[in-house]
Amino acid sequence: MSNRFLPDNNLLFDANRRISQLRTLLRLILLIVSSLLATYFIQYDFNQIHIALISTIFVLSLFYVFLTLDTSSIISGMLIWGLTILILFLAWHNGGLYASAITALPCILMLAIISTNRVVFIPLVLFILLAIYALGYAHVFGLIAFKSTDQIEFVWRKAFDISVVLFSFSLVMSFITKDISSLLFNLSQQNETLLNEKNEAIKLGNYDDLTELPNERLCLEGLESLITIAQKKGTILAFITLDIHNYKDICSSLGHSQGDLVLKELAVRLLVLFNGQPYLYRFPGNEFVILRPAIDYEEVSVFAEQILQALTSPFMIREYEIELLGAIGVAIAPFDGDSMELLRKKSHLALYKIKDKKTCEYHFYDEDLESIESNKYQMIKALKLALENDEFELYFQPKVDLSNGKIIGAEALIRWHRPNHGMVPPDVFIGLAEESGLIVDLTKWVAKNAIQACKGWHSADLNHLSVAINLSAVDFRRGNLPQTIFKMLNNACLSTHYLELELTESMIIDDQSHVQSQILELHTKGVMLAIDDFGTGYSNLGYLSRFNVTTLKIDQSFIKRMNDTQHDYLIVKAIIQLGQSLGISIVAEGVEDQENAELLKQLNCQYGQGYYWSKPLKNEDFIQLVKKHNVI
Repeated sequence: MSNRFLPDNNLLFDANRRISQLRTLLRLILLIVSSLLATYFIQYDFNQIHIALISTIFVLSLFYVFLTLDTSSIISGMLIWGLTILILFLAWHNGGLYASAITALPCILMLAIISTNRVVFIPLVLFILLAIYALGYAHVFGLIAFKSTDQIEFVWRKAFDISVVLFSFSLVMSFITKDISSLLFNLSQQNETLLNEKNEAIKLGNYDDLTELPNERLCLEGLESLITIAQKKGTILAFITLDIHNYKDICSSLGHSQGDLVLKELAVRLLVLFNGQPYLYRFPGNEFVILRPAIDYEEVSVFAEQILQALTSPFMIREYEIELLGAIGVAIAPFDGDSMELLRKKSHLALYKIKDKKTCEYHFYDEDLESIESNKYQMIKALKLALENDEFELYFQPKVDLSNGKIIGAEALIRWHRPNHGMVPPDVFIGLAEESGLIVDLTKWVAKNAIQACKGWHSADLNHLSVAINLSAVDFRRGNLPQTIFKMLNNACLSTHYLELELTESMIIDDQSHVQSQILELHTKGVMLAIDDFGTGYSNLGYLSRFNVTTLKIDQSFIKRMNDTQHDYLIVKAIIQLGQSLGISIVAEGVEDQENAELLKQLNCQYGQGYYWSKPLKNEDFIQLVKKHNVI
């Protein structure tokens, strides 16, 4: 059924309520008509009015019986029209316009407004108006004779009729008013519920669930107003970004629930610093943003120190004592910008200036940082072009057997000959490659060319040589490193045990489960694993067996000082003894003189690398060096 034929009040009442409403109304009308019929039986002899009333009662009873959801609209209309015709019929037989029944017409119209729609109501109003004028016409032309033989009897009868009509009208209106009151109460409750839901939605959209601090959206609003105030007063506004360095480590070791509790406790501590000014915000991740109005830079510096003090004081979370490490980057409005985008970017640039992740520091943005960032961007673009244009070359640092001085392999080291710039040091571009994700492509290039070079050595009858390549933590993130390595080895027809992969301790500790599964797959097929710069990392020896480590490379900082300091000598000696007890090969890096080489040989260190034998060489020069040492 089309919506235009549905009752208007369906907007206010649901279907079940409408059925209940109509049933109650039918019972009321049946009671009124039955009372009226009884009155007529007492006062008059049986006539047409009695028949009309009896018929009405019968029809109303049928309506009551057959009232359903499907018939409610039809019955509503028929009920209103039927009552209207009944009232006009009674009026015609009881004095026309002077009949008491006429006073019931307003009640009928009220019922029509409540229980029907315009399709019923408008024609009904027009019909009643025409009927009124028709009754008037009947009076004028004598079609209705108004007679009363007994004036006293007529008055009392009139009073009774009017009383019945008014009582009926009051009864119906009481029912309608009660229904409307109930409806308004329900609407009020629904409105209150909707307001609460709206407020909750606004809160969810504007506040952080964990710390209940305002989020980035409210920070934007607060920033605009605070900048306007600062400009009027001639003061400054500090946009402070606080980043927690070791949050991931805390979550990895103690669980995310503990990490969440730390952030909540940190938020409470930081709020204490504001003296009632709510300028602390939580951004996605473990980042907090603080807006601090200040007179000058010195005041901002003092406040930054207070933040670091709040950060570095240990947190007692359940049974754990947790220490946070973080950094603060500060951008100043209006000097560094007057928008969220600019100030946030420059506070992050200030954060990047803090390279030592093991200390808590703060740094202000300066224009040099923008230049550094621009240079980084240009360097990353140049790296992409270098990969496309094959601007890289591999150099090989020999690995020597200390027992006989023979070269048994080499570490592959990438070099970049940048056009118009010359040789770019690895420590300049390797970090950028890791940061930008290009390290994955670089590692593939190194692995492919190192494996092909090793196969070339074997073809030149140097078939005992192996090659080692360095890996980055980023290389493991995609999870397909083993497949990539195996495919390269198969294409070169090189056995897996001639390839060694070098990792740092921090790479293993940071993502043990993800790295371990891939390392295990590589080790199972015969690929060797070396730990580079051993002794400078976490010194957690448990991973040596879990990751099937085959080689430990002693960091060159210990090797260079082992002849001068007892401390470094003992460290080197301990690492060599550890390798012997675990069946792990030991390589000493950074050997630069004969004295170091002889001492390492006395300590039973198996292998060495360093300028004492050779600097990193191009492939052709490396082959010549190997042949010169007669290692065939």
